[in-house]
Amino acid sequence: MATMELSKLHKSFISLTLFMACGILSIFTLLENSNKLVHNWKGSKLSGYDGDRHLITSDVSQKAPHTRKVLVLTYMRSGSTLLGDILQHHSNSFYAFEPLRYIDEDVNKGKNISFFNGTTRYLNISDVTTIHAEMVYRWLTCDFDNINIKDIQSRFIGTFSHNLSKYAKCLKTQLLSINICITILRNQCHNATVRIVKTIRMKMESAIMLMKWLPELRIIHLLRDPRGKMASELGARMSAVLSFVGFATRTCEGITTDTRVTDYLRTLYPNRIRVLLYEKLATTPIETTKNIYNFLNMEFSNSTIGLVREFTQSGGSDDCTWCTKRTNSRSRAYLWRSTIDLGLVALIDRQCYFLYRKVGYISIFPPEEIRNVAKPLIAQTSFTNGAL
Repeated sequence: MATMELSKLHKSFISLTLFMACGILSIFTLLENSNKLVHNWKGSKLSGYDGDRHLITSDVSQKAPHTRKVLVLTYMRSGSTLLGDILQHHSNSFYAFEPLRYIDEDVNKGKNISFFNGTTRYLNISDVTTIHAEMVYRWLTCDFDNINIKDIQSRFIGTFSHNLSKYAKCLKTQLLSINICITILRNQCHNATVRIVKTIRMKMESAIMLMKWLPELRIIHLLRDPRGKMASELGARMSAVLSFVGFATRTCEGITTDTRVTDYLRTLYPNRIRVLLYEKLATTPIETTKNIYNFLNMEFSNSTIGLVREFTQSGGSDDCTWCTKRTNSRSRAYLWRSTIDLGLVALIDRQCYFLYRKVGYISIFPPEEIRNVAKPLIAQTSFTNGAL
């Protein structure tokens, strides 16, 4: 009997040792991969394509220098639709919602890409950093001739870019001739006092080029607690993630690298890039929106306050996955704490160690404590000091 008990204890000890070893190995692997990802951008020649692939640097110019230009760089299920809605309702704005969606898909699939100017190009996936920067540059300078047709005709323009509804309506009625509609898009872009691009598909490395090309550009780096982000993402995805460990590792590895590039850009352009935490926007929406508007030199008015209240305290449905109008944005931001699988909490805490250390997210132990809404999930760090 005693022998059996010792055998059980021995097996338990081995299991625990293996679990801890896997966790330590994951952390060191994450550090090694993250360092590999960032070594290319610091001090690199990010100025455009070389040789025959040179596309943009020869024609980078200051188009409409007095027009404010904004890039919201973020991740799936991180509150960017809410932020985008708040920004695009500023009077006389031009808002491009996910303008890299289709070009990103086609580059990844190795497809030839057709542009509005009639050209067709094959773009190598190894150049994706510059491809993303070029396309965002084209959108922010109203250069639609050099934008791929699929993204210009995106169905999401009518759904999420509310101030482009006239153009979206034209697309629906003129399916065979985009030439009839493009004038509407051009006019609105050229006449706008602020142009905004929101994307979850671009890495911060591409922003190094954009900051050089567009001296008036301002960037908001929007982050969300990875536990809430991944809980929401898994609920919204059409297919299950086959390996959650790999999913969590890739997610936090990519965000961690972006935060390092953000730090680098802040040393070069301290007044042009700011960090925004989704939880702060959701819990103090009016105060945070005022900070955002001030950073972007946009007028914050009583109508803006009314708009923010409509989006965050409207009595809208909390069951709508993609809606921005909520009964209470504060409670919605932390709803995941009552539903997330406790095993995932421990796994994410382990795989996202370096992101937690950078941004200030707090690991929870035991995992059951995640249900205690009074328990804080983030502490201020040098990275979030001065966040919007």
